[in-house]
Amino acid sequence: MRSRKSGLEKKLRNKYPQLLDIGGDTCHHAHNAAKAFCKPFYMYVEKLAIDMHNDFEWSPDLRAVLSNICDVLNIKCLLVIFLINGLSAPERANLINEALRYTHDTGVDVVSLTFDGTSSNIAAANELGANITANNLVNFFPHPVTSNPIYVILDACHMLKLVRNCLASKGSLYDGENLVNWKYITELGKLQRLQAATKLRLRHVQWYRERNKVKVAAQVLSSSAADALHH
Repeated sequence: MRSRKSGLEKKLRNKYPQLLDIGGDTCHHAHNAAKAFCKPFYMYVEKLAIDMHNDFEWSPDLRAVLSNICDVLNIKCLLVIFLINGLSAPERANLINEALRYTHDTGVDVVSLTFDGTSSNIAAANELGANITANNLVNFFPHPVTSNPIYVILDACHMLKLVRNCLASKGSLYDGENLVNWKYITELGKLQRLQAATKLRLRHVQWYRERNKVKVAAQVLSSSAADALHH
């Protein structure tokens, strides 16, 4: 609309120079102003707005759904929702301790904590007293009230996808003794077109098209695929 060279305003001014001013579309001006403001921040402002929208939109709905499930099953369920997106590891650890104190006050005995294997979650578990590392693994932390062990369980489905994504995106991994190369998975997927021995096929090679499907990741890392690679 307002391009300096070929915009509608420029063309109108060239043809009708007697025009004093053209206001333009207010919404378009607001959009351009917001776009110019957010440009130095890349996608961070947009991501923040989306996260805030999702938190406020879905959290009450999820709580209502879980409450309905508890009513149908005739069980008591304590529902406390913390909005943790963007929080640091110490802040997440503090919220986890608060949640454990709340549940303890209601008589609920928490024995484990399950979460996705993101770096922020693992850092929060380490802040609580666990040590989620390859060396000197400690898979529990003390309860803030009873000091009983709370065991940390990484979500198996998410970890399968993370391992597959890491191997596929990096191309190869070194375990200290052996080189694990993604190209063998690719070649096996091309070879097993008839699916005679394994379930690997083109969809497993092009994993990024279905990156959120656990079944695809599990089939890549299955024992049948490993046996086929050995032979």
